[in-house]
Amino acid sequence: MSEKRVSGPIQVFVIGFEKFNETGKILAELRRVRKQGNEERERLRATTQKLAREMTDGARRDHGQTLQNARARLDLEAKNVRDQVSSEIPSFAQKIAERLLGRGLS
Repeated sequence: MSEKRVSGPIQVFVIGFEKFNETGKILAELRRVRKQGNEERERLRATTQKLAREMTDGARRDHGQTLQNARARLDLEAKNVRDQVSSEIPSFAQKIAERLLGRGLS
């Protein structure tokens, strides 16, 4: 005779329960395990959300700091260029005047 596999309450009975009137205990244990699994899932979900929020906040802070550093660097470079151009204005003005007049001013 071929062996047939059965799942569900019948399998529990066949595996080792002498009396099948233990169904209430089995169902209570299933509810307990299901509840425990749901609690664990919710705990992990909350932990994951917290970590995601911390990572997002950290990235936002880092981005803000990087942006602030870039702006400061650009402001410094612009100031240096303005200072350099300001110091060369008299020389440029003299060259322009000489060309317009067609003679040297020195």
